Amino acid sequence: MSKFAVIGDIHYGVKNWDVEFKLQVKDFFDSVIEKCLGNQIDQVIFLGDYFHDRTKIPVNEISPALTLYKSFESFFKKIYLITGNHDMGTNDSNDGRNSIAMFSSEITTVVPNMMDAGNIVLVSYITDEKILDVIRDGCVRPYLMGHFAHSNYYPECVKETLIADKDIARYRKVISGHLHTPSRHTYTGGEYINLGTPFPLTRADKQGRWCIFDDVTGEVTYIPYKSLIEFVTVEVGDVISEDKIRGNCVTILFSMTDNVKPYAQKIAEMKPLEIKYTSKVSASQVIKQSADTKKDEKISFMSILQQEVAGADIEKRDKEQVVKFLSKFTFV
Repeated sequence: MSKFAVIGDIHYGVKNWDVEFKLQVKDFFDSVIEKCLGNQIDQVIFLGDYFHDRTKIPVNEISPALTLYKSFESFFKKIYLITGNHDMGTNDSNDGRNSIAMFSSEITTVVPNMMDAGNIVLVSYITDEKILDVIRDGCVRPYLMGHFAHSNYYPECVKETLIADKDIARYRKVISGHLHTPSRHTYTGGEYINLGTPFPLTRADKQGRWCIFDDVTGEVTYIPYKSLIEFVTVEVGDVISEDKIRGNCVTILFSMTDNVKPYAQKIAEMKPLEIKYTSKVSASQVIKQSADTKKDEKISFMSILQQEVAGADIEKRDKEQVVKFLSKFTFV
């Protein structure tokens, strides 16, 4: 019997390489290691989009990324890294290889276009329709895993990257990364599973999960993961405790009937979802920095919001209007 830990899109480096989200990945890896050691699982499949940045990894982020990955790798006999559409950038300004190529080792295999692992066919993000021909007609393994754009979920994708049920009819089970929301459907003789992300990356994402897959029986065991970071929604007039918002991503909801339409437009331009302004500083970072430097002072979340607005790339007059709008919130 051969079992694999199967992990969806990590998106390491999301939110402009936010520190909190990088710590999230480490905590998730620790939980996977603990579960795998307890179940004698020594093989792992990443379903693509290990990295978030589509272009290149900043030079100063390469060493921390390697250190984290190698620490995880050391607990396993074999790891397969499928290339996702976000992994096609380079790992520094002087290297033309895919970003995840820097993880390649005796333990870690970076999946090229296609390869086998036990009874599983592994396929990286499809960029050539010829790969679809092989998937349809050239594979004899009963299971398929990859970073797919299925036509049921991605009707807007170009034809060359899409798969459909007719392409996977010979497989008993297909497990895919790419789509962040867990979902599934059946087709004649088989089941298609979008595993989803191991932890929420936006407020639209659901609770994270990964799975253990038995490539003899085809059994899938889902393992939930409790995220360190929550996506919190607040409304004008709410009284919010810092315990609720500290270190989390906060979305502000407001009423367009409350004479705030001009301010709302400016806030939209500043990309306030998850308190992410054009200054590219997230609320979780600012709160953590404030907690580190002002340990003896009560942290005012409102003052933090106002500091972020002050650093935003908008006109002074508009900043004043936005601060006035934000004053409608009460934080304790």
